[in-house]
Amino acid sequence: MEKKTTDIKINYDDVPLSWKHCFYEACPMKAECLHYQTGKVLPDDKNFGMAIYPNALKDGKCRFFKEIRIINAAWGFNTIFQEVKSKDDTPLRREIKDYLGSNGTYYKYHNGDLLLTPEQQAWIIALFKQYGYSEGLTFDHYVAILDYNCGL
Repeated sequence: MEKKTTDIKINYDDVPLSWKHCFYEACPMKAECLHYQTGKVLPDDKNFGMAIYPNALKDGKCRFFKEIRIINAAWGFNTIFQEVKSKDDTPLRREIKDYLGSNGTYYKYHNGDLLLTPEQQAWIIALFKQYGYSEGLTFDHYVAILDYNCGL
């Protein structure tokens, strides 16, 4: 059963430090925008930070609009590597580390300090398929979270 945006409870502790908030009350998209909804739950002790200005809204569209979306995030690589042949282990890990940005970042995704988006999961699974693997292509852990990834 899909949740309605009015059913979503935002825990401000989950909001990234670099997140942009919106406070534009007249925005026609505010009910579905994560930037606006996080601005509504801003704690009393948060007095400054990044914000989206009202002039970002042009012709009824905002370039910073971020639809409220719950994603199935993942972490941990033990399961997906369980059936990998030793000759493929190092090249697969190297390509994943390159994709994720670094060796240290790889371990943050492995340990759950960072969570893989569905798009990242799909890329990694496609990589395993390129190497001929088709079974056991799951990660160690999954959790449903609000999607704060926006590329801005």
